[in-house]
Amino acid sequence: MYIRSVSINRFIRGTGYYKRNGKIKLPQWIFKEAYFYEFLRGLFDTDGSVAVKKKYRIKPYYPVLGITLKNKELISYIAYYLKKHGFKLWWGALNDFDTRTNKYYLRYRVQLSGFKQLALWREKISFSNPKHLAKYDYVIKKKFGQKGI
Repeated sequence: MYIRSVSINRFIRGTGYYKRNGKIKLPQWIFKEAYFYEFLRGLFDTDGSVAVKKKYRIKPYYPVLGITLKNKELISYIAYYLKKHGFKLWWGALNDFDTRTNKYYLRYRVQLSGFKQLALWREKISFSNPKHLAKYDYVIKKKFGQKGI
């Protein structure tokens, strides 16, 4: 996205955000606890995924939440912050092959797996995206029936 308005660019830079040479730098105030849950919710709602995996069974039942980005610094901070707040997760580098360009791209991922992590995410961070909420409801109904957690 390109913003050509000088006043909008000044406003955005005034918050501490900037992008140079493909690197995004977020303002430090976002990483304060008062804002970080909301930041994570928004980032996850736009770029994250909720999947239901088979994990050695015939039908999918096992929830996996994840987000994959090019920005290693941001992913590592997300992993650090989530671990600090009681989440168990995996994070690391992936060498993904893009069939559209026939090239490999280095990306970084944070992944939360299992019902306990899903419940903790819902309690502390939650979802705003209707698609993620629908998958959450599907997983809970499959696991616990109509009563939920």
